[in-house]
Amino acid sequence: SIKLHPDRVGEQARPAFEALTEARNCLRMVTSRRLYIDQMLDVVTDLRYWQAGAKEMGWDVVGAHKSWVERNPPSKFAEGNGNSKEDDDAGKSMKPLALTGGIANDTPRKPRIAILSLSDRLVRVSLPLPDNEYQFLQYCDSVHVVGDAAFLSDEATLATIDMDDPNAVNYGTVETTVTIPEEGVWYIKWFARLNIDGRMVSTPRSYETTIDITSKETIKKMKEIVELCDLARHRTNDIKKTLRNLRGVTSVSGAASRMDLENKYWHLH
Repeated sequence: SIKLHPDRVGEQARPAFEALTEARNCLRMVTSRRLYIDQMLDVVTDLRYWQAGAKEMGWDVVGAHKSWVERNPPSKFAEGNGNSKEDDDAGKSMKPLALTGGIANDTPRKPRIAILSLSDRLVRVSLPLPDNEYQFLQYCDSVHVVGDAAFLSDEATLATIDMDDPNAVNYGTVETTVTIPEEGVWYIKWFARLNIDGRMVSTPRSYETTIDITSKETIKKMKEIVELCDLARHRTNDIKKTLRNLRGVTSVSGAASRMDLENKYWHLH
């Protein structure tokens, strides 16, 4: 339908475009799709049975299709109207249809990220636009960069870019500078808000890019903590060993050694 869109190829393609739109509306709904397939299979079966007789009476698949479309407009099978038990049963037996393709349904490509400053947690984020860039920019209202981390309960909005800014796009990408709120490993994604005939629609989240925004100072402190933990573990073992030796000294002759052990014990503490 995109190839035959009147805005793209002219008004002469509108009849074909509207026919494709009607076909899509019919086939994308569970109830109408099943009814169409069942009844058209009956037509094909009858044609094979009657063969020449059917041809003489003017029976044909195209005519049957047109008749079916006239008797069953898409509004008759509006999804979710709950007018019939068949609609409810169809919803239970089949998963909801998910649209794919088009600027509103395609998953954006993952962002490219360059770390500008670890100490300031400053990064440059480049968002590659889809191949149909011209069409995307026609409808794009804003672009949003979001991030997630293990210590967050929900994703955080890192940047919002207004696409009315003439400098927002540079050689097929949207670039912005972001300050990451906290150090750690982050998963960066982005999505766009599209204004389609006055209705705001969000694209899916892009594929994620992982970055480690831990500064050198933090890495140094973490290394010191690990070393202190090792030292504490060794000291704890020394204390336990000293306590065992203290419990073993009971004679008067061992009083001097016991005092030495007690001094060592308190020194370790």
